[in-house]
Amino acid sequence: MLSMLTTKTFPTTSIAEAPDRLPIEVVLISQLGLGAGTTLVRTSNQRQAAHAKYIDDLDEPSAKLGGADFSKGDATSLYSFSVGANGHPFHRHAGHRIFTAISGSSGAQLRFSVATDQQLAVSPAAFFAEMHLIDIPADCLFTVRFPGGVWHQFVPLAANTEHPALFAISCHSNELGGIHNPVLRQAVIDDDASIPSLTMLLPEVISTLITPEAILAHHVPRTTLSFNAPADSWQHWFCNKFRAVIGAGRSYFASHAGKGFSNAK
Repeated sequence: MLSMLTTKTFPTTSIAEAPDRLPIEVVLISQLGLGAGTTLVRTSNQRQAAHAKYIDDLDEPSAKLGGADFSKGDATSLYSFSVGANGHPFHRHAGHRIFTAISGSSGAQLRFSVATDQQLAVSPAAFFAEMHLIDIPADCLFTVRFPGGVWHQFVPLAANTEHPALFAISCHSNELGGIHNPVLRQAVIDDDASIPSLTMLLPEVISTLITPEAILAHHVPRTTLSFNAPADSWQHWFCNKFRAVIGAGRSYFASHAGKGFSNAK
């Protein structure tokens, strides 16, 4: 049975993992103009690709916008990253993550699994048992926060779309958090770390099992956050479809990002 909650503030969902662990939290902030999401993602991607610390790896192009400075007691770092129309693979990070993102004009689906290595060693099906899906509508500003060690994957909400999933600004609150490998720790301290170097992919023996059909067959819980229209309503469906059409047109006419300026006096 569908459970629907209404709110006058930001639509929010929280997935509790364990009493001693922070939950996975997703908050919908605002919805942009029709088709604005894909345009923003694509123009931001162009600027990201021109950044001096740009890396295109693991289907998650990224750039380090600000590194940690441990000599000054600052363990934080700031990255941009994007996820395209094909999504990216399930992976996890040792450290805590907080990011703010814009969804493309077909929306985005955030997939999380809190399955542990011990559970997966017993049965790969544990990955599905500990999985949760969160649907983000088209052209939306939203925030995500989750602890280290959580498997996650981001994909466009609509299947077989040309719209990207999202563009995000990610804050690593402690770049050394959860990292025990001495080589990687030194790379972090030397400001040589990157999103790919801080990423662990899901083992292939499990990742090959994750298909849309398998997710449906395992009845994975799914939460839809939205503005103005409830999930599974024709209004919600029509709004996302209409935004996808408008987004395709807007991004076509804004396919080239202009120059940026930074003036100091």
